Amino acid sequence: MVYVFGGCNGSTFYGSVERYDTKSKTSTLLSATMPGGARANPAAARAGHSIHITGGWRTGAQVTPNHLLFRKGSFRVGTEMPTHCPPGISRAEHELVRKGGRLFAVGGACPAFGASLDSVDALKLRP
Repeated sequence: MVYVFGGCNGSTFYGSVERYDTKSKTSTLLSATMPGGARANPAAARAGHSIHITGGWRTGAQVTPNHLLFRKGSFRVGTEMPTHCPPGISRAEHELVRKGGRLFAVGGACPAFGASLDSVDALKLRP
């Protein structure tokens, strides 16, 4: 399965989750809506039975919370993901990697299409 979290089409931002089944080649729009509303360009990585989603952006608004966990069709808010962005500015266009009990947010921009980051931020996951 491939999951798509949020997105945008011009000035319209989405807070939905879509699941694509690579075997049947079908998409399903899931009923879950991301806490904090719509966002484009978040990053995601799987850890255990959950998918972690961090960052993202939408015009004129900081994206909060900046760390969500998705499991079995529902969300919960995770521990805030560290970021090198100035206060009030969301990190977007980054990559998210899970390794050895940590999440790593790599690169990106503050805000999206803004000042590029050359940093790596890490968050230790709870067992």
